[in-house]
Amino acid sequence: MKFRERLPITLLFPLPPPPARLMSNNTPNLGCTTCRNGHLCLSRGLNTREAALVEDIAHRKIRVKRGESIFRSGDALDDIYAVKYGTFKLTLGTAEGREMIAAFYLSGDIFGTDGFESDTRTSTAIALEDSEVCAISWNSLAELAQREGAIQQLVTQIFSARIGRKQRLMLCIGSMRSEERIAMFLLDLSERLRERGFSNRHIILRMSREEIAEHLAMTLETVSRIFSLLAREGILRVDHREIQILDVQGLETVAQAGVQKRPVL
Repeated sequence: MKFRERLPITLLFPLPPPPARLMSNNTPNLGCTTCRNGHLCLSRGLNTREAALVEDIAHRKIRVKRGESIFRSGDALDDIYAVKYGTFKLTLGTAEGREMIAAFYLSGDIFGTDGFESDTRTSTAIALEDSEVCAISWNSLAELAQREGAIQQLVTQIFSARIGRKQRLMLCIGSMRSEERIAMFLLDLSERLRERGFSNRHIILRMSREEIAEHLAMTLETVSRIFSLLAREGILRVDHREIQILDVQGLETVAQAGVQKRPVL
């Protein structure tokens, strides 16, 4: 199989990891108004007064070592979390007893709302590298949203993003070919890094090939084969977890068409 034409456009489960460790109380607190991720996180779109109200309920910081969980399926839903730095994966158990990775979260992302209908978590969040989160009391945020229209709108956006993320994942898994899934995953990750002020061409993957395969409902062998294929086509340069996007337009073409509109050799 070879990409030739380019259109001009855009298990056995391991033991559960140990719980996260709370930071010491003497750690300096850098609040929402000074955080580099404020334009993506809980203070986005808020004025100074509104951002200060959110900052008051987001003062608790938690450090999470690589491989540790910040919460597990079955826990009570007390807090939601904003990633200050680091990367997390959100895992769900399937009816067959297997594990599915529902999402990856980067700095500035908000997570932990799954299971709010029953106040019991239905997922597990595990750090892929040493990370830090801001913990926000869900009850405090809900009360604040009742008094402040802008914050109510922000909470609505959080839940809308959660629904949209699930819909996009289901669309990706249900209707896209393997090459398209990988290309879409890399383009999405590239754009998210750009929003955070990082290079969108030079990517260090915090997740393994196995975790990408679990997320996109593919086999490890297929993921590895497609990375190699994209490298042979000159679209990517691949060195273990270090990915360089050499041809953005070519990657966009693969995401939109896969090999459906191309000759297959």
